[in-house]
Amino acid sequence: MILFGISTIIPYFYTIPSPIKIELAHIPTSLINDESELIQLLLKRQAELNSLLEITQAINKNSSSNVLFEMLEVILNVHLRIGKVRLLIREGEHFYCASRFGGEFENAKTLQQTCQALSDYKHITALRANPDFLLSKYEYFVPVYHKDEFLAFVLIGDFDTGHELLSNDLNFIETLINVIVVALENKKLFKERVDRERLQRDMELAVEVQGMLIPRSLPKTGSVEVGATYLPNENIGGDYFDFIKLGPDEFLWCIADASGKGVSAALLMANLQASLRAWASVESDLVKVIERLNEIVVSNTNGE
Repeated sequence: MILFGISTIIPYFYTIPSPIKIELAHIPTSLINDESELIQLLLKRQAELNSLLEITQAINKNSSSNVLFEMLEVILNVHLRIGKVRLLIREGEHFYCASRFGGEFENAKTLQQTCQALSDYKHITALRANPDFLLSKYEYFVPVYHKDEFLAFVLIGDFDTGHELLSNDLNFIETLINVIVVALENKKLFKERVDRERLQRDMELAVEVQGMLIPRSLPKTGSVEVGATYLPNENIGGDYFDFIKLGPDEFLWCIADASGKGVSAALLMANLQASLRAWASVESDLVKVIERLNEIVVSNTNGE
């Protein structure tokens, strides 16, 4: 099993340093305003870069999705002063609401159905004039794509009355969410690959064990000659055969087909072989051997 360490990151608030005091005498008012706005814009861009850095570091530390979504909510709500957000991530053919805050919460299925008509949009779309009642409660639809694959979408609205969301802010939101969603998708794909590789290793080991259980040499005497070929339907199966020499001219042979395929069937086969060889060595009555084997199989499989 692969365990992702979870590094707990406490949400924090972004603060903008106080503007540096400068001598204002003989400086035109328009120039003062322009410089002040420029400073604020630069500070804002610096905060955005810091946000991306923090998110990237959290991803590299293998932080949980909950931690990443908490960080995202702090950035959107506190730094960009967005009052309402709905982030829906694709899972198979459906979407689930991964993060939300502000406003009255809608059903994720309702949101998905409502936004189905917007799934063809690959760019940020304004919703202010959208005729749909639910969508009209939001201001922007932000789709998240990766290599032409639609991974998620975000609905945002209820901005602070004194703050106007600029196009750069929307691009930043799109980039930020894209980084998180793609990272989570990559983590899921990586886990699936690790699970497949682990299963493959288990199957290879089971095949090796099964090969050890199949007789490597068969009886061959002046009166008896046996030949056999074993070709399982899959890499590993529950088919079983065995030949046990009981005396100079006496052999016990067994052919069985364990229900099912894969590791569980092979384990049942191994158990059957061990039981058969143990009882054949101490019991000469074939009927009693079969009865005892049947009891063992029924017990091990819970009668299935």
